[in-house]
Amino acid sequence: MKMKSILAAALMLCGTAFAQSGEKQQTKKLQMPAFEKLTVDARIDVVLIDDDQPGTVYLVGDEKLFGDISFKSQKDELSISGKNDVNYKSKLTVEVHVKDLKKVSLQREAMVFSGNTLKSKKIDVAIREGSKASIVSTGNITITSEEDAELVFLRKTPGVSVVNK
Repeated sequence: MKMKSILAAALMLCGTAFAQSGEKQQTKKLQMPAFEKLTVDARIDVVLIDDDQPGTVYLVGDEKLFGDISFKSQKDELSISGKNDVNYKSKLTVEVHVKDLKKVSLQREAMVFSGNTLKSKKIDVAIREGSKASIVSTGNITITSEEDAELVFLRKTPGVSVVNK
């Protein structure tokens, strides 16, 4: 019950922040080829959605910033980067639909969440430069981080291993 109250308060706060800023959220849909690896090199929030039809990407937020985010698809990898060294958090969110994701590489304070439970057998997550990840998967998750990275586990479950370089 307490968790529901905290979540409800957080959602109301986010809604109030957008309402006060006067900005209307816009959505842009992109279609990318299916991929197994994701690299995020921008200070942005990315939500992963496990989907039987992977490759759909949504940009949600301030439409003026849509052009700042670039997507590059090469072989089995999708790269998301910011053209400018700007903090896009709370201004822009990227929703990425995936299937059988195998690797996630985060840089420059990127933040990645799973919007639902990913059904990948094994995901390797590399965290660098102050990035954060909150991923739930039915398979194993291996986390690799820089030596000075701070790792916080809300709940460490079987199948999660950590390697600190």
